[in-house]
Amino acid sequence: MGVFERLIDRGFLPDDILAGQFRGRALTLARQLREGGTKGVARRTDEHLEALAKGPLVASEAGLLHPEGAAPPALHSHLLGPASLTGPWFADSDDLRQEPAEQAALELIAQRARIADGDSILDLGGGLGGTALHLAARFRQSKVVTRCANATIAAHVTRQARQRGLLNLEVRTSSLSRFDPGTTFERLVAVEGTARWLDHKRLLDRMFAWTEPGGTLLVQLPSHSDVPHVLPMEPLAWLGEDLLKACHVTTLDVFAGQLGPWRLDAWWAMPGTYMARTLQGQIENMATREVSVMEQLRKLKGDEAPVWRRRWRAGLMALQELHLMANGEEWGHHQVLLEQP
Repeated sequence: MGVFERLIDRGFLPDDILAGQFRGRALTLARQLREGGTKGVARRTDEHLEALAKGPLVASEAGLLHPEGAAPPALHSHLLGPASLTGPWFADSDDLRQEPAEQAALELIAQRARIADGDSILDLGGGLGGTALHLAARFRQSKVVTRCANATIAAHVTRQARQRGLLNLEVRTSSLSRFDPGTTFERLVAVEGTARWLDHKRLLDRMFAWTEPGGTLLVQLPSHSDVPHVLPMEPLAWLGEDLLKACHVTTLDVFAGQLGPWRLDAWWAMPGTYMARTLQGQIENMATREVSVMEQLRKLKGDEAPVWRRRWRAGLMALQELHLMANGEEWGHHQVLLEQP
C-alpha cells in the first residue's frame, strides 16, 4: 500500500484532492490502454480475448463494491436507491431524485427488453433483486424467475417479494457458471452483475439454449470506447485488494463479434455520466445513512469499520472519476438486445 492509500485510510485527504488524484489516474489508464496506437490496441485485444477463452466463465470473487461480495445485502441497500438497482439509475432521466430516476431506468429496461404481460421472464440476477422485483410487479401475468448468487441474497429477495405480494416471482440460488434453469423463456434480462462476466462467447452460447425461438436477451455491459480490459489494473490496482475484484469492460465491436447464433437486434450507448450520477447518489446515501452504514460495517469489519468506510467511499469516487472521463465518452455502458432467430 502506497502513501496515497495510507492517507485515504487515515482520512487526511479532502474530496477535491481525492478527486484530482483519481482523475489523474483515470487519464493515465486511458493513455496506457492506447499505447502503441492501432497495432497496440489490436494486440492487447487479441491477448485479452485469448486469456478469457482459457479462463472461467465468471469471476470467482466479488469485491465489497459488488453486491455479490462479502458485504451483506443490508449494507448495499443503505447505499442504493429504494428499488435496489445496482446499475446506472439515471439512464435518460433528467430527474436527479433517486426514486424516480430508478423507476425510469427500470421502465426503460422493460421497454427495451420488449416484455409483454404474460411473457415468461428469466432475470439472470447479479444484484439485490431490483430488476426482478420490478418486472414481477410490472408484469403480473408473467412468470418471473430470478437467479441469486448466494443464499443470503436469495433470502433478501424472497422477503422483498413476500412483502410486496409478488406471487409470480420464483427465486433460485446458483452461481451463474453452474446455473441451469431447466426450461426455456421468452425474455431473458441481464442488466445487473454483468461486470463479473468474463467469457461472453461461452456465456451467450449457454443463454441461447435457455431462450425460446424468437425470444430475446437484453444485456447491459460495462464498456469502453476502444479497448476491452478487466479492472482493476494499474494505476487503480489498489481497488483490487478488497473493493473491486474483477470488472470486465468490453467494447461494442468486440461484444458483437462474440454473439454466435444470436442476432443483434438493437443497441443503446449509455454514457459514463449516467453511472457517475449513480455513484454520486451512493456517496450521498453513505453520508445521510452513516449510522446504519457503520452498524453494518462493524458487523463485517469490526474495529476497522471507519477505515473501510473511508476506503469504500474513495472507491466510489475513483469509479466516478473514471466514468466522467471525456464527458462520459471513455467508460460507460451499453445495453444490447439479442434475438434468437
